[in-house]
Amino acid sequence: SSQESESESANDSETKATDNSLAVNGGLLTPNAVALEQPELTDFSVVADRSQISVGETANLTAIFVPSDYPYKDVQWERADPKIARVNAQGVVTALAEGEVEVTATLKENPDYTASVVIVVDPVKVSSVEITSEIDEYYTVGEALTLKASVEPLNAAEKTIKWSVKDGSDDVIKVDPNTGKVTMV
Repeated sequence: SSQESESESANDSETKATDNSLAVNGGLLTPNAVALEQPELTDFSVVADRSQISVGETANLTAIFVPSDYPYKDVQWERADPKIARVNAQGVVTALAEGEVEVTATLKENPDYTASVVIVVDPVKVSSVEITSEIDEYYTVGEALTLKASVEPLNAAEKTIKWSVKDGSDDVIKVDPNTGKVTMV
């Protein structure tokens, strides 16, 4: 009957186990044939494209696996001090404040494997100072003007201005080192 032949052909395509072998759709696999050799991890480390950055800048971290064909490369990134820097899932470190921060990668497949790198975060440095004042063409003895300075970038860590005059000029003008007030003498 046609039902019996359909049933027989369905049974032929089923998987059947016999002794130490496995029959699949008419083929034969032994337990040794299905065992795949996975490379063993011999070294795990982390490198940064920049080990020293300023506040607001970023550094890219890379996990290094030996051998390079090691199949389980997912890592969890963590930083020691969240006030100094943050790190995202891709290993990008963003500097938040001056200091040092240790960033650690932990292998998700085997948390016994960890590697760290230290990133130094420098304060934002002054890139330019602009001095302005309302300056008349001529001043007489006793007259004064106040110089003003603006510092770039605005988030520079040290924006203190110390005013002074060129050596030898102090017999012509005096300047208050804290306020920038210039007086003709």
